[in-house]
Amino acid sequence: MLGPARLSETQEPSIWRQLPAPAAGFAPEQVMAVRLGWVGGEPPAWLAAMNDVSIVSIPAGDAKRLLGLSSTARAVVLDCAVPSAFQAAALLSAAHIPVLAIGEPPRLAARGPAPIGRYVDNARDLKDFLDAMPPLPAAFRFMSDGEAKEGISGRVVSGRPQPDLRIAILPEGTGATIVSLKADNETGKTVLTIDPRLHVPPGSLLTEADDRPEVTDQIAAHIVWLDSGGPMLPGRPYNLELAGQKVIATITALKYRLNPETQEHIAARSLAHGEIGFCNLSFERPLAVEPASRRTGLGSFAISDVASGRPLARGFVEFGLRRATNVHWQALSIDRGARALLKGQRPCCLWFTGLSGSGKSTVASLLEKRLHALGRHTYVLDGDNVRHGLNRDLGFTDADRVENIRRVAEVAKLMADAGLIVVVSFISPFRAERRLARALFKDGEFLEVFLDTPLEVCEARDPKGLYKKARAGLIKNFTGIDSAYEQPEAPDLRLQSGNELAEILVDKIISTLRKRGVIAATEKPHQIGC
Repeated sequence: MLGPARLSETQEPSIWRQLPAPAAGFAPEQVMAVRLGWVGGEPPAWLAAMNDVSIVSIPAGDAKRLLGLSSTARAVVLDCAVPSAFQAAALLSAAHIPVLAIGEPPRLAARGPAPIGRYVDNARDLKDFLDAMPPLPAAFRFMSDGEAKEGISGRVVSGRPQPDLRIAILPEGTGATIVSLKADNETGKTVLTIDPRLHVPPGSLLTEADDRPEVTDQIAAHIVWLDSGGPMLPGRPYNLELAGQKVIATITALKYRLNPETQEHIAARSLAHGEIGFCNLSFERPLAVEPASRRTGLGSFAISDVASGRPLARGFVEFGLRRATNVHWQALSIDRGARALLKGQRPCCLWFTGLSGSGKSTVASLLEKRLHALGRHTYVLDGDNVRHGLNRDLGFTDADRVENIRRVAEVAKLMADAGLIVVVSFISPFRAERRLARALFKDGEFLEVFLDTPLEVCEARDPKGLYKKARAGLIKNFTGIDSAYEQPEAPDLRLQSGNELAEILVDKIISTLRKRGVIAATEKPHQIGC
């Protein structure tokens, strides 16, 4: 499997011959016809001697720069004799970059189909291939980065703006006409003047009115995972940037992993460093996208970590999912405010996290009893109980833990919408998923409660005998033993159950709820009886 260099370790590619860069107001694809990538060692003499192309050399194992060719190269010439040739071809194919090959090795046919368009061994074959390629689309795409004194400032993603061109401003779809344009060659920005003069927020996409990209919140795409620090996990939120559009995205399904040598589709639950997968993704809001095969700049995207911003992956759009446009919110007459008013309380979610044996279930159960005595409407979602039904199909791998928490967070949101005080008691070992859960709730409605109990105390308690089994190797992926627990960095409430009784901890939670106005400061227990 391909093992690309770490992002910080990649080197600048060698450039034999570089044609002038396009002037401001022109998109990169307008000079792509003379830009080629070379993947191999020393180029053959006939290729190096061509004087009407710009050629960039990329090492076969440098996945990041290979994928970067999607925005700069018309095609790539690949030396099949170099190591990682199959992997490089698979990466380029996922990015929809046409691949030509030199020196077909005998093992190629035996290994199965490879995403190679043609084999060439002279300049005439190469020129014939390029001449036969369909022209790249000239559809106008312009990403706004704000309003300037003379109009709208931004960059051309594809095509070239022309006066009198009818445009649409996405995502709203407002219509306008280009009056004039001014290119700033120092900054590379272009300033458009449009009629009528409209407010165009940063991040808006200006596009030809008669040739618009799709606006959707769900896509199918190939993803190349470039991070060696951990796998890609479906259900986890990531930052996604596509042509200047930035959203939180979730990989909702990994359909298959691609074997780069045989092109075989392999069932998988996650992607490791250098692996290619075909996935469904969901965005927090709709984006303007196009298939990567159109090469307009709206088909490739970058994925990064939500907390650190660390680059993780590159992706390439195959198509928008129609389910994104077929499903709409149904307006209901009774909302969460009406339900909460009927119950006389403010709904919220108390999210208990901590190691197994830290006291989560004990404190959650005692808390619900106290709240019930105060006449509050509550429900406890317990990690073990939920796995008997809703999540009975999930195991304890990292991927399953992510999906486990995603489902429970959505259920907790529905319960809060019903006006309840929801108590969630799950190990929930990963910060990313706890952030995902918090993001589902309004400000002040989510309280992360960390049961900060040392591992040795939890292991000494071991009420279910799980630590003993994990130490003996009878239970795999056990949190705290052979699976990581990421402690909260800034919990709303930190409780140390190793030092204090559960009743004292519940008093602290009740006090916090009173201060936040979730329950009244002077409420007294209700009398329960006939």
